[in-house]
Amino acid sequence: MLKTAAFQLTGVNVTNPELPILTPLIPGVQYRYRMLPQESSALEDSSPAQNTGSLIGGISAGEFGLAFTGDASQYVDTGVITESSFTIIGVVRPNTINAGVPIGTFEVDSPINYRVGNNVWFTSTGETPLLTSAIALSQPDNPSSHRNFTISIPGVSYSPGSWLLFAQQYDSSSRTQRLVVSNVSSFRSEQHPTSESFVSSEKHTLIGRVPDRAGFAFNGDIAYAAQWDSMLSLDDLAQQFSAVRSDLARRGINIP
Repeated sequence: MLKTAAFQLTGVNVTNPELPILTPLIPGVQYRYRMLPQESSALEDSSPAQNTGSLIGGISAGEFGLAFTGDASQYVDTGVITESSFTIIGVVRPNTINAGVPIGTFEVDSPINYRVGNNVWFTSTGETPLLTSAIALSQPDNPSSHRNFTISIPGVSYSPGSWLLFAQQYDSSSRTQRLVVSNVSSFRSEQHPTSESFVSSEKHTLIGRVPDRAGFAFNGDIAYAAQWDSMLSLDDLAQQFSAVRSDLARRGINIP
C-alpha cells in the first residue's frame, strides 16, 4: 500500500477484478464500498477510513454488487452520520421506475424533527423518470418545521435496467446543494437562504433504504458507494468518476 499526501493508492491486479485497483481517494473519505463478494455479515471498506459496513437482513454482494428488491429488511448500515458538508457517490441500476432510495439518511417521520438528513431517490413526474436529490432545512419561524430542499437536472432522467453514476453534494459554508449525473458537465447546484440551515440526521447513512421509511426501500443493484465529509470540487469529482468507471469496467459494469 502506497500513501501520498494527496491520496491513497491500493494494490492492483489487472487480471482479477475482485482485487483492489489503483484508485486515488481525496482526503476526508468516510467509506468506499466496491460491493465485492466476501463474508456475509460485513462489507469491506477499501478506503483509509476502514469503516466496515454491516450487511443487514441476509443480503450479500455478488458479481454486480448488492441486489435489492425493495425489501426494507435488507440494507447496509455504514455507521456514518452526515452532520454537515458531504459528497456521496453512487453507481446504481434501478430495476423499475420509482425504484426508491439507494443511499440516504432522510427521516420523514423523525420523532424529534419532521425531516432531517439527505438522500437521492428515483421517482417520476408523470411518465418521465426523474432522479432527485434532497436535504432537510430548518425553518427560521418554526425550528421544529423542516422543508425538503430538492433539486433535479432538467432533461436528465434514468432508464430502468441501466447503470447510472451520480454524486450528491452539500457545502454548509456556501449553503449549496449540487447533484451531478454521469459526468461533471451534467450538474445542477442551488443555494438555500441564509436563514435556513442543514438538519443533520441522527441515524446512520444507509444503503438500500432510508431510516424509518420502509416505503423508500431501493429496488435495483448498487455496485459502488463512497462518502466524504466535504463538498468535493468538480475537478476532484471528475477524478473520482474516472477512477470509478475504470474500476467497474473491469467487472463488466459499463456506465453510459
